[in-house]
Amino acid sequence: GNIIEYCFAVSDGGGIFCTNSPAIVDGNTIRYNSAGTPATQGTRNHTNGGGICLTGASSGIAVISDNIITDNYSFDYGAGITCTRNALITGNQIVNNQSGWFGGGIYHLGATGTVLSENLISGNASLWGAGITLQGGHLTVTKCEITYNEGDGIHVYYGTLNADSSTFANNTRDGIGCGAGKDSGSRSASVHYCNITDNNEYGIRNSNNWLSFDATLNWWGDPSGPGGEGPGTGDEVSKLVEYDPWLTQTGISSEDGITPESRPGILVHNPVKSSTTLIIDGFGPAELHVYDLTGRIISTLFTGILDGSLSVYWNTSELTPGMYFLRISASGGASTARVMVIR
Repeated sequence: GNIIEYCFAVSDGGGIFCTNSPAIVDGNTIRYNSAGTPATQGTRNHTNGGGICLTGASSGIAVISDNIITDNYSFDYGAGITCTRNALITGNQIVNNQSGWFGGGIYHLGATGTVLSENLISGNASLWGAGITLQGGHLTVTKCEITYNEGDGIHVYYGTLNADSSTFANNTRDGIGCGAGKDSGSRSASVHYCNITDNNEYGIRNSNNWLSFDATLNWWGDPSGPGGEGPGTGDEVSKLVEYDPWLTQTGISSEDGITPESRPGILVHNPVKSSTTLIIDGFGPAELHVYDLTGRIISTLFTGILDGSLSVYWNTSELTPGMYFLRISASGGASTARVMVIR
């Protein structure tokens, strides 16, 4: 419930600076803060995080939830948030922030388990990655709206991107871009069940022949599919983007008649402390498992027949704090949710 405004840092974290800390920042307004001073012409001072800067590493995971992060500035990186450590960033409004170089909304550097969930990332500006810049590590984006940014919605400098169930629309450059000549540490990108429409240049641009870009099962704004290297009139795709099959309507798959609506689903409120009640839905024989970060099943929460929605109690009191995955499979397919367990 705090308002953090008009603060200034010479280097990192104009509003909030956390290092080696599993901090929880929840329900605040963070606005009009800045990081960095003008650099000598032709150089950068490597300043980070006009609103929030998360650095270092610790045994826990930082949680940034349900904040309004707006009108912050960084001379170099991450006007809204700079994140160089694992974090759950969920339910925030990250709008109208501006950086001079990378990541108007969010700058992600090297962290291996960061999840962005249910955020609005809109109206931000920077030279590269107006919404988000990914520079190394592994970033998951789910159920986010990344719209109307002054540049790319996401720019993959290098690293691994997984995105699903999100909207990339009305950005002034690419919905998702990956420029030529970037670091060959780039490994892969997968984008599925997203709406990618009305971006000024490409819906998805991949200029790195070493980066595998799987962008199947997305809606491109027209039933004919993506334009550019694609056969249709929707948002354009470049070479080196796998786009077929695509969705022929918003939220409807052209594959096997399965739609995101008919797939089984999981509703869980992050983060979870000692216990929570999940809402699962689907039809037919179903199983709900909990996985750890190594992909090992650590518990089974449900097996049986689903006919719509069902409440499932989950006791997490004996789990080690950290990231877990819930996966439900039923006759309509499978869905996965990422959950942060904290103390």
